[in-house]
Amino acid sequence: MRNTWYLLISLLMLNPCALNEGSFRTELPNDASDIKEFSYSEMDYTYYLKVNISRAQFEVYISHFKMSLHGDTSTYSDDTIWLDTKSTFTDEVNSWWDSELKKDSMYVSQKGREWIIARFSNGSMYLNVHSH
Repeated sequence: MRNTWYLLISLLMLNPCALNEGSFRTELPNDASDIKEFSYSEMDYTYYLKVNISRAQFEVYISHFKMSLHGDTSTYSDDTIWLDTKSTFTDEVNSWWDSELKKDSMYVSQKGREWIIARFSNGSMYLNVHSH
């Protein structure tokens, strides 16, 4: 039993988002529709979410996660290569991930090696989470 606990704790340390993945979905408004999501975890963690919500609901959502508009003067403590949200999971995601998350219209929260990136486009919120 002791080894099981060590294994569980080790896995949670490798995947810091494991405890938080549900929060991205539970923070959605009750009337959110057309919810599509995908997550992948091996050494790194990646989560994609697309959902139809209003612009006002998007504003509430990004404020909950303390996201701010990315700009030319934005600074981060991690490499900005993680701002590229293009999916490498072609079969699983690209059929519905139709937003490039252009850098001039995305909202970002970054803490250490965890990135939360969102954009509102054509009545949908596109959210991408990376932890590496």
